[in-house]
Amino acid sequence: MKNKFKKIEEYEVLTPYGWVKFDSVAKINLKVIIMKITLEDGNYIEVSTDHIFLLEGIEMKAIDLIEGDVLDTISGKKRIDKITFNKKKENVYSLIDVASPDNSYYTNDIVSKNCQFLGSNSSLIDSDVLERIVFKIPKHTKWTGLFSIYEQPVNNAEYVIGVDSCKGTGRDYAVIQVLRIRNEFDLEQVALYRNNTIAPRDFAHVCVSIAQYYNNAHMMIENNDIGHAVCDCVWYELEYENLVNLDPKSLGVRSTKKSKKIANILLKEYVEKNWLKLCDERTIYELSRYEEIKPGIFAAGKHEHDDAVTSLLWSLYFIKSDEYSGKSYDKIGISNEYNVQYGEYDEDEEISDNSVINIDGSGSEGSDPNYTPYIDEDNF
Repeated sequence: MKNKFKKIEEYEVLTPYGWVKFDSVAKINLKVIIMKITLEDGNYIEVSTDHIFLLEGIEMKAIDLIEGDVLDTISGKKRIDKITFNKKKENVYSLIDVASPDNSYYTNDIVSKNCQFLGSNSSLIDSDVLERIVFKIPKHTKWTGLFSIYEQPVNNAEYVIGVDSCKGTGRDYAVIQVLRIRNEFDLEQVALYRNNTIAPRDFAHVCVSIAQYYNNAHMMIENNDIGHAVCDCVWYELEYENLVNLDPKSLGVRSTKKSKKIANILLKEYVEKNWLKLCDERTIYELSRYEEIKPGIFAAGKHEHDDAVTSLLWSLYFIKSDEYSGKSYDKIGISNEYNVQYGEYDEDEEISDNSVINIDGSGSEGSDPNYTPYIDEDNF
């Protein structure tokens, strides 16, 4: 993706530190969903979901904001009254190298920082695939935007939810991914819950509530760290019977080097072959930052989150487990893409009959059936 930059020399921009110079304006050649954030005083700003604001002095992407959060503005702190999404995608612009100490500046009197759009070349999913995915605006939201619903439950449909827990301290996020399963090779993302301040026990209640809402969905909870407590609450206290237990020593599913690698391979294949249809912009964003940090080890880049990806991994992992009863055991033929009988040869050059050498080592020279190829043993 190539971005256009326009050099600016004669203008300055207002920042919390006064008027300062900036290097250029970048047009990001990628149309994105635009958020409209309206403050309590009626002032509003329209930005990409990746735009950075200051929330109580802490950097926060627009997609992570919820109604009620307080932003820094030119006239003090202001509460967010309403957040809406435009249906049409647009190109966006960003100031580059603003000369303030922390690169911040005012946009519509609200403190902003530079957007970040470019993904890593080492991301798990091919960037061209991610760019082709069409984001959707949630049809419904609940709990002040924490729960995004792209499709409500369909009678008799089968669902699985993937769960990544958090401690609720405002750092990592507790995320629930909801996938609809039509068959082994046709899955669709239908809902997402994301919250970084919810306590583990309360999160367990949310997990069961969402799972019951989606036709008593299969539930895949990563049991590492605090996830163990969430599993215990779901299984013992709330007695949810559709918790999938793949760990022979405990409840839930254990994230190990082996299981994570299998899940990553599965996710890459399903997304790139369009067997898993995604629609949530936060998920796509995290996938674009989900990169190889060590050989064979994938995680979020520095200062990024991958909780939406991790929960997606475990929901998809269910499909290959013994708990999924919809697997097809029919013999699968070779794809035409890899079948040597299909397509054309790279060259039309014909091979002379005189050059044929049989598998048993015998050869043919013209029509003489007794011909034996000469071998120079000194140079063999």
